[in-house]
This record gives sequence, C-alpha cells and structure tokens, in this order.
Amino acid sequence: MYKLILKQFVKRQIKRDIYVPFYQGVYNLEDRKLKGIEVLARKKSKGRYISPYYFLPIIENMVLMNEFTQSIFLQTLAQIHTIDTSNKLDVSINVPPPLIEEQNFINFLRKNVIGGYNQSKFNLIIELTESAPITNKSSFIKMIKELQNDGLTFRIDDFGKDYCDFNTYFSELKIKEIKIDKSIVNGSQNTLQAVINFSDTLSVDLIAEGVETREKSKELLMLGIKYHQGFLYSKPSVIEKVALSI
Repeated sequence: MYKLILKQFVKRQIKRDIYVPFYQGVYNLEDRKLKGIEVLARKKSKGRYISPYYFLPIIENMVLMNEFTQSIFLQTLAQIHTIDTSNKLDVSINVPPPLIEEQNFINFLRKNVIGGYNQSKFNLIIELTESAPITNKSSFIKMIKELQNDGLTFRIDDFGKDYCDFNTYFSELKIKEIKIDKSIVNGSQNTLQAVINFSDTLSVDLIAEGVETREKSKELLMLGIKYHQGFLYSKPSVIEKVALSI
C-alpha cells in the first residue's frame, strides 16, 4: 500500500513539473564555442534544486521513467527556442534503452517531439544511457532505425560505465558519437587511449565528460578530443544562463 501511495505522489509531482530541465554546455575547444547542451533533470524543493542522485532511483523503482522522461522532453522543447545563437546546436536528452522498446514512448516521440522544434536551429539527440541493458534487441534496433529515419540522432552516454552493446550500437545502428564517462576521462591514460583508438577505427566522434581542470582539458585536446563537457566550462543551469562561448 505504501509503495502505491508513493507512486501516485511521484506521478502528481511529475505532472506538476516539479522535475525540471537544467542544461550543461558541451564546447568545441578548437573554436571556443558551444557545440550543444545536455539536458540534466533537477527537482524543485523549497526554493532549491535537488540532484537526480537523490530522486532518480525512486522514479526508476516506481517504474515512472516513461512519464518522467516525457515531461522533461516537453519542458525542454518549450524552453530551447529562447537560446539566441547563430550556429545550429545539439540538444541532447538522456533516455534509458528499455524506453525505446515501449510503444507508448515511441508514440510520444512521434506525436510531440519529431517536428516539434526548429530543425534548422537545433539537432535533437537522444543519449542512450548505459544504466540498463537492451532487453529485446530486434525490437530495439527496429525502433532506433525508424526514429533515425524520422530525423532523430543518437549518441552513447557515459561510455565505459555500465552496459554497452557494441555490435548493436556501432555495427547495426552506425552511431557516430560517444560521450566518455568521467571515470575514464579522469582515470588511466591507457584506458582513455584505448577508447580513442576504438573511436578512430569506427570514425566516431568523442565528447569528454567530467572535465574539471585546465590541465585535463589541455591533455584531452592534445589527444585529439576537442569536445568537452564539465564544471570547468559550465555548471548545470537554467536555460537563461547557458554560455554560448568559453
């Protein structure tokens, strides 16, 4: 009974937009400009904004990721048009692979997302998280290919952290962007170099997450990784505070 009451309470919070999008910049270090923004959810609570570390496990446990993710998409689409930029920007939103296998979520994307933003100004990207494995590979591949044909782009988030189906992502779906998890970015250089070698073999672009020092940023640039995301250049913020250059 308690779990049911809690689930209904969280569902009401989602409908009331208690969970809101924050934005963190991804920068091209060669031209010092904003390449795009990643949408990162926060929870409004008594004038503060709470990290997903404290609420996302509850949403996952309540099996409310579908409703939660749809809400973040809708709020993001309503806000991004306020960004005044002359160059086309990536706008990426995290989606766990199991949602791609839910027809309800696919219907939502087709009805509310595809065609629901200025495609000459923004490139909407779904970042496939590694927090959960693909359960039905054939269905997953079919849905991704259909969404790619509809104009959506996909990238791999937190690469090297948890699950990653290499054959599905890179052979079947031809995904061309990887975000390297901060544990690898700030870990062994041998492991980082292995990821770089892997990306070179497949002609995949890399984005380094968790860049927090200028020394690390310079090192990554020397290794050929020009796209950086992290507190050094941008903290998650409301849309009005996103910096267009560094």
